[in-house]
Amino acid sequence: MVDLPLHRKYRPKNLDEMIGNESLIESLKTVVDRNVTTLLFRGPHGCGKTTLARIVATAWGAREDKDILEYNVAKQGGINEARQIIENVRYIPFGGKAKVYILDEVQGGDPRARKGFQNALLKTLEEPPKNTYFILCTTEPEQLLATVRSRCTQFQVRTLNIPEITKLIRRVLVAEERRGFPKEGLQEIAYASDGCPRDALVILDAVIDIKDDEALLKAIKDYTLEKFEIVALFNALLSKSTKWSDMAKLIKTIDEDPETIRYAILTRMTNILLSGKEHDRAMFILEEFKNTFIYTKKAGLVSACYTICNL
Repeated sequence: MVDLPLHRKYRPKNLDEMIGNESLIESLKTVVDRNVTTLLFRGPHGCGKTTLARIVATAWGAREDKDILEYNVAKQGGINEARQIIENVRYIPFGGKAKVYILDEVQGGDPRARKGFQNALLKTLEEPPKNTYFILCTTEPEQLLATVRSRCTQFQVRTLNIPEITKLIRRVLVAEERRGFPKEGLQEIAYASDGCPRDALVILDAVIDIKDDEALLKAIKDYTLEKFEIVALFNALLSKSTKWSDMAKLIKTIDEDPETIRYAILTRMTNILLSGKEHDRAMFILEEFKNTFIYTKKAGLVSACYTICNL
């Protein structure tokens, strides 16, 4: 039997197993017992929105393999998919207590298709049939129609801080009976994961069997090299003196999904602006990277970087 990867093996199964977001967790515990039918989880990429959605769905009584239907709206969102959902909600759960639709990346997709998808579902979101629930997950709530947001009970999900990520890694190391893991290794993984529990466990999975401390630390640094290259991209975008030739060389070194890079840049620029400091360039970057790269892929990344570089 093939062992599951750590991020799946130790995925929380209930709210009590979650680390971080304490006030949010307490609020969700009350939601399960109230007549709330439509939730919106908003927060950065990788903070655990979909995991929370699955946990709440099972708490409502949905069976994971039969009553929970997940849609990636960035890939599947459109009028036809909305009509399919509307048709499906007519059928009551068979054998289970609830049917739950998880609409992941609900802000994604072509703008016209996204708007059509959201408009088509408005009435269903407002008055779903008995024992039918909707959970929307998004990194960009501002891309949702105001009428959609108003029909949801909203929750902000944050990424984990360094102590919380470290706590998660230690918990998994104990469960895996991996003793003597170097403290520096814990710190390196915590910083490299940038608050994302899944990323932290993916990195840990890649190095957990290495017993030599020096080799283990080198493996962590090699594995997370791309993240440091993305940090270099942040700095290059923020610098007014960056030449396009240097920016182009930097982009070539990053072998990462352009949409993942876009999320990372949006998160970093948002944090800069929320620090309270005036930063016009961060605002320009935020504006340039707000539209998805799902269709344009690397061309979209190159175009956005070129525009910023030539401000």
